[in-house]
Amino acid sequence: DLEILPIMVHAIAKISFRTGKSIIDSKQLWEVFEKNIIEAAKTEVFDSRNCGSILWAFAKMNRKSDQLFRVMENQVVSNINEFDSQSITNTAWAYAKVGHTSPKLF
Repeated sequence: DLEILPIMVHAIAKISFRTGKSIIDSKQLWEVFEKNIIEAAKTEVFDSRNCGSILWAFAKMNRKSDQLFRVMENQVVSNINEFDSQSITNTAWAYAKVGHTSPKLF
């Protein structure tokens, strides 16, 4: 479900950050999230809040995925006019945190 993926990755990253330890430290889990997000992005457009949440969560967990950040870049560009200040902030911070350059966005 398109709405569930962003909520799940954001919640896991947020709890891990607040507790100071990864509640689910599984490379395989984050790879499954990544694969499903990339697959969903082929046919769906994530709204601005979900784009920001996905990017924030992956960056917060130090999960640098060039493929995911490229796919999300296209998602952001496709609905940039709907981004509020929080979504813009989360997106910019995430790209900076993982060191992923994005000429389309910045």
